[in-house]
Amino acid sequence: MYNRKIDKIKGFLELSIIPPHVYFPILILYFFIFILTEGIPSNVLGRFLIVFLFGLINSMSITFFNNVSDYEEDKIKGKRNLVTEEILSIDVGIYLSMFLYLIGLVFSVVLSCSIDYFIIVPYVVFSFFTWWYSDRFFLGNFFGFRLKENYLTELITYLVTFPCFSLSGWLIMTDLDMKVFLIVFLFTTLVISFMLLKDIKDLSSDKKSGISSFAVVYDISTLLKTSSYLNIVFYFGLIYLGLRNYLSWGVFFILLPLAFFLKEVYYPLRSKKWKISMEMRGIVKKYYLNIYFTFLILILGLIVDNFLIFRF
Repeated sequence: MYNRKIDKIKGFLELSIIPPHVYFPILILYFFIFILTEGIPSNVLGRFLIVFLFGLINSMSITFFNNVSDYEEDKIKGKRNLVTEEILSIDVGIYLSMFLYLIGLVFSVVLSCSIDYFIIVPYVVFSFFTWWYSDRFFLGNFFGFRLKENYLTELITYLVTFPCFSLSGWLIMTDLDMKVFLIVFLFTTLVISFMLLKDIKDLSSDKKSGISSFAVVYDISTLLKTSSYLNIVFYFGLIYLGLRNYLSWGVFFILLPLAFFLKEVYYPLRSKKWKISMEMRGIVKKYYLNIYFTFLILILGLIVDNFLIFRF
């Protein structure tokens, strides 16, 4: 399967950026929100490249190390990749993970020295927690557990790392103010909603691996209901910011995924009292995909908005 060099490169990409970590597209969304609210800077392409690289490097480091650390769970799931096929050894995987994290740290230090010295502070917190979240080799051994192995520490990780990552990203673009904090809060609700869905999706393998995720500990219907309500808070929160002119009209493109969510996910699940069946699993899959659809639609709306502002 990985006999050719090109196959090994493809295998590395599958471990690191396919699919990208959920934090990455949100950072790109932040950039378009920034230029709509603050105006298009003279060096817009250079600024976008910096934001893109910051997101890409960290998405790759988180995703790659998580896949290396999850080799046992992935074998249980029957996943085939460079690690589970033992083409890439665990030791080499750890060294590559350290290298990716080091690149992210150096990049953040450079940004702190050239843009805003405070960028490095939330970034270090973000790096520490994301490493410990996956790490079964060093911090996992030292503390006796990985953060992902218990639903409370998993929740704490998301509640710490996403705001820290967001604040570092925003500081690359502009100073922090109340509007930024409101936007980060709303996207945090979406990320927690996504986390609950991910736990539901991974329920079977988490049980076999002994991971006490939300889906293992709590009833699935409760998680679906909580995730849906958080999703609704996110949608209507962005609409509210648009109505109050905190965000421009491009944000109203969110009405498309909102309508899809209500019609294809929320009402069908509620009508079945949030109980999972074979039919409901298809609905949950739609819900999962709709989150990524939301990112794409928002980016599209903000691009269209920016284009019209630039043209007229």
